Amino acid sequence: MPDNSSVSDDGGNVPMPRRPKTALVLALVTGGILASVAGVAVARVSEANRRAERMATVFAPGVKVAGIPLAGLSRESGVEKVRAWAKTELTTNTVALVAPESGRRFLITLAMAGARYDTEVAVNEAFIVGKQEDVWSRLLHGDKAYDVNVTPGFKVDEKSVTKQLASVGTKIAVPPKNARAKMIDGVLQVTQPEQKGIALDVDATRKALLKNGVEELRDGEQVTMVITETNPAMTGDNLGGVTTLLASYTTSFGSSSAARQSNIRKASAHMDGTLLAPGEVFSYNDIVGPRSPRLGWRNAPTYQDGQVVPGPGGGICQTSTTLYNAVLRANLKVVERRNHSMPVHYVPAGCDATVDYGSQDFKFQNNTKGPVYVQALTPGGRLIFNLYGTAEATPPKIDVVTGGRSSRRGGGFAVAAYKVIHEADGTTKREYLGTSSYRPMGSHTAARPRPRPRRRARMATPKPTAPAIAQVSAPQ
Repeated sequence: MPDNSSVSDDGGNVPMPRRPKTALVLALVTGGILASVAGVAVARVSEANRRAERMATVFAPGVKVAGIPLAGLSRESGVEKVRAWAKTELTTNTVALVAPESGRRFLITLAMAGARYDTEVAVNEAFIVGKQEDVWSRLLHGDKAYDVNVTPGFKVDEKSVTKQLASVGTKIAVPPKNARAKMIDGVLQVTQPEQKGIALDVDATRKALLKNGVEELRDGEQVTMVITETNPAMTGDNLGGVTTLLASYTTSFGSSSAARQSNIRKASAHMDGTLLAPGEVFSYNDIVGPRSPRLGWRNAPTYQDGQVVPGPGGGICQTSTTLYNAVLRANLKVVERRNHSMPVHYVPAGCDATVDYGSQDFKFQNNTKGPVYVQALTPGGRLIFNLYGTAEATPPKIDVVTGGRSSRRGGGFAVAAYKVIHEADGTTKREYLGTSSYRPMGSHTAARPRPRPRRRARMATPKPTAPAIAQVSAPQ
């Protein structure tokens, strides 16, 4: 065998250097490991990239919105699923309004209250999970689920809440009842005391409902309604101040037919005892109601198209006219008045007020600071309207005059009416009431009634540059 020893300078033997087998093997092994690791890394990166490509169009594993699993679904499918959930939530979860004493409950769905979920925002937030990671984050996360649950935002429209509360308020409201009274021997005596009403305090109830924020309404909520008392406009106390006769006006109907007298008495009975609170408007048609044979109104002469024909309720315009003249002298505010198509016999032309249910009304307003009481009497063929109020409402002396009568084409005429107000200091002022135009009186006939025309006539207004023409047809 070869001799690997050598002779040293000092004559001794020393070992010769060996070949680097171990280093080579180590290098080879290390290189192999690195190559293997690199291969695995490349494979894992490739797999992570492929997984990212698959996730680009679907929700990542473990992703939920409002607890709804969306993993593997397309964005469109996820949107549809979450919207369906939101619709169910909004239509099944309710806000309960509870009456404080009776315990009566009113349910309002979240949808009715204007609630909504921000499903679009929540779905978009859930959809991007896992799609914005870099390669190393993908490698580290691997195939694990993300365990992400996005809660959609929740909003409530307070205007819709207020609207729903107001709707409930109309169902529980009990209107107050005014005191009622009757004039007996010139003294107004209370025949029925007032009663307070109840109403829902919408603002206070809304605040109670939302005091913990709108988020509390997600799964429904219950709140006790805030109820308030409402006071009547007229009480026994303030009716006690109605002691003064403001004005009175009388016309005669004793020569009328029995049917016409019956209608006048019937209409007067409807109006007798009417009480008007300050600011309240009297409507003849609202108080007297429709006129039909079924309701007891009898056929009597009426004006229709320039003729006198029978019709149910004929004659009742004498009641509206008589009341109109009392209103003028009481210095109350006339809101709506129209003259007849032809003149009437019981007041001067220009001083009448016609009515026709559904088209023509007579209205006036209590413009005093106290109640006004309407008394209608029909003694011995006379029709009397007395208007009572407080002493503070006593009007100055008022006369009603007409003038400026002018002829119209075809035989008719027009006349203007005025209030002459005599002030306490001795001065007078003239207030224009309007100009009334009349057709010539046609033939009196007992012909069968024809369909009643529904013409709109103009109201008396502040004095125009040219007289206004107002021709109507109605019961007389």
